[in-house]
Amino acid sequence: MLITRDFLSPVATKELAGALRTPADLLGTSLIHNERPTGWADWLRSARVELQAGARTGEALRRR
Repeated sequence: MLITRDFLSPVATKELAGALRTPADLLGTSLIHNERPTGWADWLRSARVELQAGARTGEALRRR
C-alpha cells in the first residue's frame, strides 16, 4: 500500500536561482541531500538531464 510519494525540489538562494537557466545548470552546483542518496540523480534524470558515468550529484548532509 502506497501512503505517499517522495517529493524533491531544488531550493536556492536568490543569487544562485538567477544564474540557473535549465535543470542541467544544477550539475555545476553543490547539491545537498539527506535521507536519500540517489535523490538528485533521480530528479535530474526525471528532468531529462543526461548524467555522465560517475557524475557527482551531491554532498551528503548528515545529522549529528
